Amino acid sequence: MTKDHIRLMATAYFQILFVAINTTFIAKGLPLGVAFATYSIQYLWTINVKKVVFAKEFDRHLYSISGTAGALTGYYLGNLLLSVI
Repeated sequence: MTKDHIRLMATAYFQILFVAINTTFIAKGLPLGVAFATYSIQYLWTINVKKVVFAKEFDRHLYSISGTAGALTGYYLGNLLLSVI
């Protein structure tokens, strides 16, 4: 696995993590959380667009797996944040 693969995985992971957290913030009516998470999603998307469009099949699967891991982490992290807010 190369540095580019690790970067692709990290950006996918964090992008979807913020999507999951954002969903929790929207459901609970927390506008500052929504704003922060949405900005983070959009910023990470600008990094990923070119990487995914021109990616090879392996890279697309790696991106999808990393996004799935990010969603699961975001689900648990979102619930954790709500328990302390």
